[in-house]
Amino acid sequence: MVEESHILDTVEKLYAGVGDNAAWIGALDALADLWGSAGASFEIIEKQTGLPLVAEVGRRFERVVADSYLAHYGPLNPRVPAFMDSPAGTVGYDNALTSDAEMDRNPYYSEFLTPLGLRYFLSGVVLSTKEHSGVLAVQRSIKQGHADADDIALMSRLLPHLQQVTDIRMRLGEALRHNAPFLQGLEHLDDGVVVVDRQGGVLHANGAADRIFSRDDGLTSSETRLQFRDKAAASAFSSALTGVTARAAGDIDQPAQSFPVRRTGDGRPYLVTVRAVALPDDGLMHAGEATALVFIRD
Repeated sequence: MVEESHILDTVEKLYAGVGDNAAWIGALDALADLWGSAGASFEIIEKQTGLPLVAEVGRRFERVVADSYLAHYGPLNPRVPAFMDSPAGTVGYDNALTSDAEMDRNPYYSEFLTPLGLRYFLSGVVLSTKEHSGVLAVQRSIKQGHADADDIALMSRLLPHLQQVTDIRMRLGEALRHNAPFLQGLEHLDDGVVVVDRQGGVLHANGAADRIFSRDDGLTSSETRLQFRDKAAASAFSSALTGVTARAAGDIDQPAQSFPVRRTGDGRPYLVTVRAVALPDDGLMHAGEATALVFIRD
């Protein structure tokens, strides 16, 4: 049985990796450690072609492993078509799609995984759009064998956090590809983004958020806090922030929350999403104060 403190520590490392590529790679290793696995991987698959567009691995695997996967073995991976169209939140494992005899006949297993000492997997679908599927997986050795019920239950428990982290990293994708400082990276986003502390105090707002606030049509910011004219939205934000701080205090089973914010005019509501986050300290702000990112979809 995995200790609760180990789970919480891993969740914190995952959130710390949302805006820091090096921390993200370390978080993949921490994720693998929860199951005592050989390593962890993350990939994004183009649904139209079934081909992997992105493959990231922890430090346990050399980069050449991911490059070899992208160049040749990705298209041979039988796990991809099996789970590519599955909704986000789906847990995958070998017994759900194939047998050991079929593995022996497939070059993906015999030529790619076996020389690495790998055989089995346990995964979660963390992204599912019309165009793409995102899967985060732990790679299991031959000795470890198939994932059991406890392994699957732990993956199910972690999946909401894995989805949140993926969501943030996808939103920040352009900045992360160029290793831009986190707060500068927020300026690449079309969505408004506000960094808040555990009391809901505003630490930073990107340009898109400032433009929304300037309209003063239902959602604005004082010098210290977000302001909602819609009382239901104000209550929803308070509830979402409570869930985030509960996670920070050790309760990892708190989901992210999204809610509409009515405008004063006739426009469609804003959609606000609150995500827990641990930020890298890039010198622009005391990162330890940051508790959540508030995304505002115009």
